[in-house]
Amino acid sequence: MYSLAADYVIELPSTPRPVRPLVLRRWCGFEVRALRLISYHAAREMSWAGGIRLPAYGYLFVERRPGGTPADVCNTVVGAAFFGQRVHPEVSARWFMTGVWLHPAARARGHFTRALAQMEAAFGHFAVCEPYSEGFRALMRRRPAVEAHAMDKLKAAG
Repeated sequence: MYSLAADYVIELPSTPRPVRPLVLRRWCGFEVRALRLISYHAAREMSWAGGIRLPAYGYLFVERRPGGTPADVCNTVVGAAFFGQRVHPEVSARWFMTGVWLHPAARARGHFTRALAQMEAAFGHFAVCEPYSEGFRALMRRRPAVEAHAMDKLKAAG
């Protein structure tokens, strides 16, 4: 179990309903609200300027967690990958992953690696924008399929 600092005690979006992890141009609904809330947590930690704008594009990382009673199970959004189009003119990729954030207790648990195939199916061979955190660099060193999306590699190939 992780020991979290007090400022990481945050409310993560949770619902008993199934959650569609892929968010594409929807203006309302649980998934878009969850993507926006996660973007604010990411902005706070990474010192970004605010959350995402609508329409939203992204992928939600979801864990099944116990609900209010022992019989209840909630789908809790523990993080997200954020996507935009045509972010960098020198890179031929149509889609760019502009950021990714996971709650500290959900990090290094395989969420991104397991979701990679679904993200590729939805966004094609997307580019991952720089700068990369140390955690993401470590993930790329262990997973060549993730590193293949690195923007500096795509710039060199173009």
